Order: sequence, then structure tokens, then C-alpha cells
Amino acid sequence: MAYDYHGKWDGRTGHNAPLYAREDETDDEKTLNVDATLKMYLDSDAPPNKLVLGVGLYGRTFLLTDPNNPGISAPANTASAFAGPYTREDGFLGYNEICEKQTKEAGAWQIVWQRSHQVPYMFRDNMWVGYDDDISITVKVTYAQKLGLAGIMVWSIDTDDFTGACSPKKIKYPLLRSINHALSTHADKRPHPSLDEDDLTVVDLDVDNDLDDTRYNTDDTRTSRVGGSGTVSVTPTLLSMLLAFIFTAVLSH
Repeated sequence: MAYDYHGKWDGRTGHNAPLYAREDETDDEKTLNVDATLKMYLDSDAPPNKLVLGVGLYGRTFLLTDPNNPGISAPANTASAFAGPYTREDGFLGYNEICEKQTKEAGAWQIVWQRSHQVPYMFRDNMWVGYDDDISITVKVTYAQKLGLAGIMVWSIDTDDFTGACSPKKIKYPLLRSINHALSTHADKRPHPSLDEDDLTVVDLDVDNDLDDTRYNTDDTRTSRVGGSGTVSVTPTLLSMLLAFIFTAVLSH
């Protein structure tokens, strides 16, 4: 279960399930990500084919102390965050609630790709949400495939867009579809069971140059200073490519 690494309890913004650490994090903080967790198990001689990676189909919410400082690690309220209309849990939004906000409140939310963590977050006024979408989920599945893990589990299917409300074509379960597509498309890229374990732990995925520049801004900053006025650095990415091509290219490296 590689999620809930950060939440409102931290008193600062942080992603629910970062894939990798940021360079500026402390040694303890650098253990709070998917990559560090899996490497801990693999370094302890856990067989990769007996590990299943858990991914969250939801996000963790925060209320910013200063709306002008909406970056990663920005000061946030520890007493409360905000809830969604369906899950109704403070500090939590299902992906269905997140994509509904992006659809019904289009243009109001700034959506950002955090380069170091390889995940998105979004903010509006003093509201901040770190979550996974189809792109970051696919990156995580690709990562699991290259490590030769047994598979993927989710928490949970009822927070995917199960009605297709966020899709112009009413396509249901977009995150589950992304997982299934990545697993089936790249099954031949899984390492052979006899591959040396040292080779299994070397995985470095970065799709920054392949992201759709109409979908994300990019966060080039490593952190926002606690108590400071750091802002998100917005830089358009260079290429817009089809999702299948993106991850075929990533896996061919």
C-alpha cells in the first residue's frame, strides 16, 4: 500500500503517493515515496514476484496558510482540510470528485506536474490537492512492470470515475483502464525471473518532456520555503504525444 505518505497531519502540503524523492528532502523524508518503499523490501531480499504495488485512486487535501504560496511543502492547516460531496472525509477526495472539480470548475484549478515526484497536484485559492491521474498511475504501473512485481492493487475502485461523468464520451473507470492498458501493453518488458536482483532496483522513469502541455503546468521548484513566499514555477513542456507512445518510449530505454 504505497500511499498516504503525506496528508494534512504534516502541517504542509505533500503528495499522497510520490514516486521518487525530492533532492531537498531530509534523509527521513526521502523514505516517504514509492521508490524508497519498494527498494527497502527488495534490499531485504523480498522476491519481486511476491510483491504487489498498491496505488491510490484518490487524493489528500490541504488548506493553505498562504494562498500565494501554493507549491510543494507549503505551510498548511493541520486542524482541517476540505472534503468532497460523496466521500465526505476531511482531507480526502476520491478521483471521481477530483476530476469532477476539474470538469465543472474548469479554469478555476491550476493543475501542476511535480517533476521530482512524477505526480500531479492542483490548487485553487487556499485549497490544495495531491493526487494520481491516468498519467502518474501509468508511470507507477510501468515502474512495477520493470521491477518484475507480481501486480497492482488499488484503493479503491469506488473512487475511480465509475459513472464516466468526467469523460466527454462517458468512458467509465479511466484509472482502472490505464492500469489494465499498461499491464497488458508492456507485459513483454517484464524482467526474466532469473535476472540478477541488482538489475531489478535500477529504474528511473521521467516523462516530463512527453507530457501534454495543454494539461499541466510544471513545478520545477524542489520545495516551497516553510513560512516563505515561494511560488510555483510554470514552464510549458516541449512535446505533446499519445499516451501509448510515451510509455513505449520510456520502456525502451
